[in-house]
Amino acid sequence: MPMIIPLLLAQAVISTPTDRSYILATTERTMAELVRCLDVEWEDEGVSDETVTAYGTKVDFRFSNLGGAVQSPSVTMEVHEGEKRTLVMYGFKAWRGAIKAFWNNTAKKCFPELNNPAVVKPAKT
Repeated sequence: MPMIIPLLLAQAVISTPTDRSYILATTERTMAELVRCLDVEWEDEGVSDETVTAYGTKVDFRFSNLGGAVQSPSVTMEVHEGEKRTLVMYGFKAWRGAIKAFWNNTAKKCFPELNNPAVVKPAKT
């Protein structure tokens, strides 16, 4: 029973999207290792920008196009610091509900133990 309270508190800190699909996973990999791998993997397809936040690091990815990079993020990966790192990935516009393939391509190189996760879909209202 005492283990349930810290787990609930940890989940309460992580704010997940309510209007789009997302993937939530936990890993023992370090923050530095995760962010470095995201930068390397995502730079082949577009531009990634890191932002240090109160919870850890947020990495926004924008696909490249012929004139440069798309202005708005296509996908965001939040890496929350804790006893283990909690990853939250969600997409924007066309990627709002199509993030599993993007996650799996990233996971092959960055966190293969987390390949093929469940996608959390928004509640229908």
